Amino acid sequence: MEERPGFDEDGNVIQLTKRKKAKRVAQKVVGGVFKRTIGRVAGFASRRLLGKVPETALEGSFQEEKPLEDTPIPQVSAPEAAVKVVSESDKELLENEITTQIFAEYQSEKSSSMKSDSELIEELMTDKNEKQKSMDTSAV
Repeated sequence: MEERPGFDEDGNVIQLTKRKKAKRVAQKVVGGVFKRTIGRVAGFASRRLLGKVPETALEGSFQEEKPLEDTPIPQVSAPEAAVKVVSESDKELLENEITTQIFAEYQSEKSSSMKSDSELIEELMTDKNEKQKSMDTSAV
């Protein structure tokens, strides 16, 4: 990347100082010298150690693509059994059966282990009172 001066707030080009100009010239000279000396040595060493770069790496390897075929997708009509209209009474029977199967496990758990909010609050308050009494007796 080369350092560029840019513009000031009025839109005028910022002039480079002598120091920055000298720095740019020095960078170009050093970069050119290194490219021609160290760069050539490094390139020679890499060719000897790694071998020549394969032609496919330089040009690229392209995979041949199959041409797209324009085959229309056949339209399939729905079977008549799937289009059958269900009456309202059949619909209610199906809904009831589904809800009983889905919620059967939930209903059995609810009756045995589910408690109402008031029951849970009472249980917590009695536990709290018992703990308070046991702490009062142990503190005395």
